[in-house]
Amino acid sequence: MSAPGPVSPPPAETSTVDSSSPIVTQFSSSVSATATRVHHHHHRPHHQRRALLL
Repeated sequence: MSAPGPVSPPPAETSTVDSSSPIVTQFSSSVSATATRVHHHHHRPHHQRRALLL
């Protein structure tokens, strides 16, 4: 009956890591910035390529 007690700590650790997720936030921010930059920079060529594909 005392099992649920010690079993609670493990999930709490995972929750903390997931809640903090500083790496994930940084990664997401970096990806977002890169995607925006690439999209903005390659906006014209992408449009032409799409027209060719169509």
